[in-house]
Parts: sequence; structure tokens; C-alpha cells
Amino acid sequence: MRREPRAFVEDIVVSCDAIAAAIDGIDVESYVANRLVRSAVEREFMIVDFRNQLAHGYMTVNDRLVWGYAVREAPMLRDECAALLAEMDSGAD
Repeated sequence: MRREPRAFVEDIVVSCDAIAAAIDGIDVESYVANRLVRSAVEREFMIVDFRNQLAHGYMTVNDRLVWGYAVREAPMLRDECAALLAEMDSGAD
């Protein structure tokens, strides 16, 4: 069964929100030291198509690089996808 494109965009927004929640209130040092938080962030990034790097390159994952993506890229991606959803909603009328 094929999923609607909207569902994929919604998944990205939800995952970006989960990433933001996971890193809320911590700094990069705390992130690197907390395996549970790193695992949660990496899991959510797999949903937003960072899977190949994390699944196949797990031995070489740079935690600080992932942190940077979580802090800088995920919020931008979330905002872009939320805007796309709003655009989809306005076009549905």
C-alpha cells in the first residue's frame, strides 16, 4: 500500500520535533556523553533520510557532526516541511 506524500512530510516534521525535544537543554558535551540521547536523535534522523550514513556507517558516525545537524539543519528542515504542509492544506480547498 502506497503512502501519500503528505504522510512522509508529516513524518519529517514529527521527527524534527522529537530531535528538538531530545536535545532541549543540553550542550554538545552532554549529547556526546549520553548514549540514550544520541540513539534517540540518530533514530529520528533515520526517518528524515539520514539512514544510510547512520545504519551503514555507524562505526564512523561523528557525534559532533550529528549534533550540528540536530541543532542547525533539523529546525530548518522542520520549518520548510511545515510550510509545505500549510501549502498543501491551502491548495486542498
